[in-house]
Amino acid sequence: MNVDQNLINDIVQGVLQQLQPTAAPVTLSSPSVFLVKEKLWTADLLEDLVPAQVKVVQQLPGTIVTPSGRDYLRQNHIDVIQSENNNGSNTTAGIQTWKVLVVKSASAFESCWPELERSRSTNWNRQQANDVDSAVTETISILCRGEASGVVILTDRPEEAACFANRNHQVRAVATLSADRMKQLKTSLQPNAVCLDPQNLSYMELRQLWRALS
Repeated sequence: MNVDQNLINDIVQGVLQQLQPTAAPVTLSSPSVFLVKEKLWTADLLEDLVPAQVKVVQQLPGTIVTPSGRDYLRQNHIDVIQSENNNGSNTTAGIQTWKVLVVKSASAFESCWPELERSRSTNWNRQQANDVDSAVTETISILCRGEASGVVILTDRPEEAACFANRNHQVRAVATLSADRMKQLKTSLQPNAVCLDPQNLSYMELRQLWRALS
């Protein structure tokens, strides 16, 4: 039986195309936010998928961003927001979520909290932590699962908390006591975990720090 060689070539070409790996599609989740459905972000992936004009990308829960991916986002001044579920829908798209883990509170923080809850730029969620170790463990879990853009740990041992948290490659934790220093760290390191001792800060100092974070 004679078989058309062109037909064979077409079949082989079709099979090869189906076997080639394809990246998860990028979809527009709002007029100014791109949703990247791929769960492992590298610099090469982001360069291929994210258009040059995009400055805000949305990630799904559980997304892992490699060091090269973080460098690409920082170098291209691209902000990342979290999707609240796995289909990318988010009623607060464009508003970042931060969690506050309270190991040690203070009257200045309690005075600031009502204002934080009314924030329109950041969705602040608060929860109690028993000690520094549990706060660090929860911070790592939150960031690795993509539950929030960042975490604030309130403790009387902020340097220790930041040191322990940074043992995980997904965490960029800093300890600071001033809004000016926070602005510098935000520019240079883009921290996703901030450790503070609220007992050493006044109401105005804390208020300025929160504004620097938002």
